[in-house]
Amino acid sequence: MFGSAKGLEVEFFEEKSITVLKTKVNEFIRSLSMRPIEILDIKYHSDWEEYGKQFTAMIIFRNL
Repeated sequence: MFGSAKGLEVEFFEEKSITVLKTKVNEFIRSLSMRPIEILDIKYHSDWEEYGKQFTAMIIFRNL
């Protein structure tokens, strides 16, 4: 877990490949499926860094 505020939890992922990033996000969501949670938002972003393209994902969720 990266951080939390008012019961919200935020998880960040960073990869150079969008395919790898989506796989990691799906695995994380699957791991949460055993807990009573509500996924509020999933954001994907891509950016060019000095060393190449970087993909990030942010999942915002809360425990019920």
